[in-house]
Amino acid sequence: PVAPSELLLRYRRFDNEGRLQTAPKRITGIPPECTVGELQQLVRESLNISPRQPVELLHWGRLLEPTLLLKNCSLSTHSELEVIARPRLQASAFTQGEPVKRVRLVSTKLQDGFTIDELFEEATVLDLKKLVQAHFAKNVTYFAQNKSAGDERSGTMAVDACDQLVSLGSAGAKKGVLKVQKVCDEEEGLVLETDVAQLQLGLESFNIIFEGRVLPEESTLEACGLINNERLVLDFRWPWDAGDDGKDSSGKGKGDKKAPAKKKK
Repeated sequence: PVAPSELLLRYRRFDNEGRLQTAPKRITGIPPECTVGELQQLVRESLNISPRQPVELLHWGRLLEPTLLLKNCSLSTHSELEVIARPRLQASAFTQGEPVKRVRLVSTKLQDGFTIDELFEEATVLDLKKLVQAHFAKNVTYFAQNKSAGDERSGTMAVDACDQLVSLGSAGAKKGVLKVQKVCDEEEGLVLETDVAQLQLGLESFNIIFEGRVLPEESTLEACGLINNERLVLDFRWPWDAGDDGKDSSGKGKGDKKAPAKKKK
């Protein structure tokens, strides 16, 4: 028997507006000797499921046992698996004392999450926030301020309001134009600088949230009750939103600016 190299996952989850959605997700690059248990870990990464939630995989209603090799589960490439995430387990169900070396961060504003792997023993929340800053300094990120159909004359691509865009470097000799990749579908193209806003996070302009509470900067990650590979929420303002102090997300003063129109669902 041969293990599948690619599978289609179907996972039911609530979207940001509270509606239950069943969205397909392809998972590729599966190792030849992968077990069901190892696939469960890959599924957690792909779907941003908390490590505290037990994951079950079903094929035509049949529960796949974690110890089995995929090649012995009568699966073929492109087979569909149903993903069920069970209720979260309490911290007491996990090994105590294991250092937090890696965390995953998601946000309602980001169209894809990211990981921080450079954590050291006794790292504090402030240390983590500095690593988040470094992540966005390395992976320069923009948001589209409004929906745009693109322009053949300037060669710019279509974007929706609030689309997340990652810089791909210089756009050559074209001034005022950025070369970017859309996170939602990985499309590459050009956008006008005036149509986007860069995400620049000052330490005081964002919070890290776990189970509905803001984590205090002075606390260690272990003291906050986190476990390794924990899923955390990054809370920040849109780059064009001014706070009560009249500062933008980088902490610099700015004038009033109209917020973009929200996308229609």
